[in-house]
Amino acid sequence: MTFIGDDARQPVITGNDTAAAIGMDGLPMKTFRSATVVVNSDYFIAYNIRFEVYFRKITVKFRFSFPS
Repeated sequence: MTFIGDDARQPVITGNDTAAAIGMDGLPMKTFRSATVVVNSDYFIAYNIRFEVYFRKITVKFRFSFPS
């Protein structure tokens, strides 16, 4: 999987969920489910992209996993 941003205008992926945010099931999302970006791939490259989280508490920006 590859994310490639535009050199002229760097794209921004923004998230604001926290572990305490309530999910669609009505329960707190917790750390595992509150990641801004989730990648499940053997290979991952992000080039010229900015990842931001607008929240002052500890949050997870990325969650990576690799298929078996």
